Amino acid sequence: MKAKSPLDIYKFLPKTNCGDCGTTCMGFATNLIQRKQKLEECPHLSDSSKRKIAELIEPNIKEVEFEGLIIGGEEVLFRHELTFFNKPPILIKANEGNYENVLKDVKGYKKIYVGKELRLDGILLEFKSDESKYLKAVKDLDVPIVMIAPPKILEKALELRKTLIGYADVDNYSKFLELAKRFNVPVIVKSNDLRKIKFLGSKMRENGIKYVINPVFDSFAGCYRRVIDIRVTGIKGDNEFSYPIMIDVDNNDVFYKVIASLTFVCRYGDLIVLDEVDPLVVMPTLVLRENIYTDPRVPVAVESGLYTIGKPNGDAPVFVTTNFMLTFYTVKTDLESAGIDCYLLVVDTGGICVGASVASGRFNADVVKEAVEKFKVAEKVKHRKLIIPGLASRLKGAIEDATGWEVLVGPVDSSAIKDWLTKVWD
Repeated sequence: MKAKSPLDIYKFLPKTNCGDCGTTCMGFATNLIQRKQKLEECPHLSDSSKRKIAELIEPNIKEVEFEGLIIGGEEVLFRHELTFFNKPPILIKANEGNYENVLKDVKGYKKIYVGKELRLDGILLEFKSDESKYLKAVKDLDVPIVMIAPPKILEKALELRKTLIGYADVDNYSKFLELAKRFNVPVIVKSNDLRKIKFLGSKMRENGIKYVINPVFDSFAGCYRRVIDIRVTGIKGDNEFSYPIMIDVDNNDVFYKVIASLTFVCRYGDLIVLDEVDPLVVMPTLVLRENIYTDPRVPVAVESGLYTIGKPNGDAPVFVTTNFMLTFYTVKTDLESAGIDCYLLVVDTGGICVGASVASGRFNADVVKEAVEKFKVAEKVKHRKLIIPGLASRLKGAIEDATGWEVLVGPVDSSAIKDWLTKVWD
């Protein structure tokens, strides 16, 4: 992105503050830089202004879209400098002989993590030998796919479905160019030689074709060095390398695969391909991706409020916790797993965990009092007892003074709540 501040964009806007985009012109300029709004949302821009602004806000790494998935679009080398924007889709390899079983595995995989449902994103369909079965698979697969096949097969497949295709190399790139222009689809260029990648990229760019770079996973160290070189030079402005990177992790050693997939989720893999749905590889990859692609500028928080667990009545206990997402879902899951009918009062600590929010003063007696009153806890229960986390034990007296409620100090670990509750709650 060439724009360094909203003022770089503001000078090309109408400056009327009409509000048709939902905000002021300066607000719109700020949102464009933060990628909270799209250029098309301003209906009053001239074509020349659109072109200038589009150039200013174009990501350093170009975005490539296929079948509803967006890859690339990154601005920085390190997440803490800004944030990473587009999570790398995780695809599983299949061919015309096994695609039905792979599809079942892909659609059946689900991981619940801090309240989010993590799933695989699609299938990379490789041609083996049977053209009719391959074309049938293209039609049958009802998840996003990438198609890998010889140009003659892809020509027929693209009549059925337009998506990312590959692999283009120095021997066949002209055929892939023809297909890409005819069907308006992006292409994967593949080589373990950066000079060849640069050559292939220049040919695609000359013809207005978006592409994805596959630097070949022939060895961990070799592929890693190429990926770093590609992304660093791409971020710095080398046009041929300013495109998304695809990593095809293919190895018989499960531990090798999981280390590779985790490494490239952290380091510039914009599209990750695995050879099977192995939970030992898939689960940590999805969880790490979820953490790496959260915005470090924004606390990972849930809304404060009074949450109902099970079917509580007027005698049900009231637990207090913070609105840090991981804390909330850990406590909620432990309460549900223990079968405890209760209320969970979530106070706003700015998305900070219990220990840190107590130490910083964000979790305090006034915050608890405000939450008790705001969410009308007294109308839900007959008693006047609150259960606070063990790490917040030093707040017991202050909360009792502020709220007038009796405060019980629960365990430090919410998994121990069930046994603790049987000893202290009638």
